[in-house]
Amino acid sequence: MSEQTPLADFHRANGDVFEECQGGLVDPHFGDPAGVLDLMRGLVNVQGRLMITFGPPWLAPYGAHMHFFTKLPWVHLLFSEQTVLRVRELKESRAAACESHGVSAPVAGRSPV
Repeated sequence: MSEQTPLADFHRANGDVFEECQGGLVDPHFGDPAGVLDLMRGLVNVQGRLMITFGPPWLAPYGAHMHFFTKLPWVHLLFSEQTVLRVRELKESRAAACESHGVSAPVAGRSPV
């Protein structure tokens, strides 16, 4: 199956069904959640399992899933997306520059010494 072929198209072309279909923390990205769930259900056999996990709601303190980047709650509501992504990009480029010189990047809230 090529990366270009969606799983549903592969399923329709081959008639294959699966024992399990999983979706994790993806619900905010579904334009048609009920349609996606129906599609996923169609991919598993009669005895199959459909497992879905849901992340925090968008208005929750860490609803933007940015906790790997900042511990600031509601960062996605306090700043524009452009600002958040720009700061994240600067942080990543700073870490890469430190790494290229064999130096550990400073951790927020800690003295570099």
